[in-house]
Amino acid sequence: MGFFSTSSWQSKEHHMPTIARCGQCGLYKKCYSPKMPPTGKGKHKILFIAEAPGETEDRLGEQLIGRAGQCFRRILGKLKWDLDDCWKTNVVICRPPGNEMDSK
Repeated sequence: MGFFSTSSWQSKEHHMPTIARCGQCGLYKKCYSPKMPPTGKGKHKILFIAEAPGETEDRLGEQLIGRAGQCFRRILGKLKWDLDDCWKTNVVICRPPGNEMDSK
């Protein structure tokens, strides 16, 4: 049993209007995978929220596959879980230049 009802998470379409309106900061213009949608199978009904895509995530178009993702995979592996069986997203969905978060 998870924290979210099944009806709330059955479709990624629920998130698309938010992503489509995003863009005021302009980060999408400077990355390989702009406005990266959530990924993962959601089997465990757990959502991991990272800060922002890093260089590896931006290049390959998937959250948590760089150093932070490797750390999560090691920890979850001890529980016999796969990170890909969880949902993954970022607070900032486009990679900031040089991975620097602007405080503005």
